[in-house]
Amino acid sequence: MYNTSPLPPANSPKLMRATRSFKQDGILLRILQSQQKRKSIDFAKGILINKAVSTIIPTSTT
Repeated sequence: MYNTSPLPPANSPKLMRATRSFKQDGILLRILQSQQKRKSIDFAKGILINKAVSTIIPTSTT
């Protein structure tokens, strides 16, 4: 009915490798997310600055 094979020992190479790669993926994901946030904040800042500049200095001054 159930697979009663014992879990591999905590210090088995396969398990260690799996947890290591999992940790690395987690760190990478966190880095990517923080970069994404920073990018979108910079993007929003850029839009706001552009809007402010275009309202202060009308582009149709010819």
